Amino acid sequence: MTMTTVTTTAEEREAILGAVREFAETELAPYAAERDEKHLFPAKPSTAPASSAWAASTSTRSSGARA
Repeated sequence: MTMTTVTTTAEEREAILGAVREFAETELAPYAAERDEKHLFPAKPSTAPASSAWAASTSTRSSGARA
């Protein structure tokens, strides 16, 4: 596996952090207490991260493609 260094601007980092924060608040936080209390871990991962804008924007960068 080859590691790729990706350089981002401050604005790009803030956009990514904002999208990740929003995902965590809407998709993870509402269920976190129950899952923690019951020691649950979803067997099927969410497809929400893959369909989000931040995933699309970062995948083109990490693959070396130009956006």
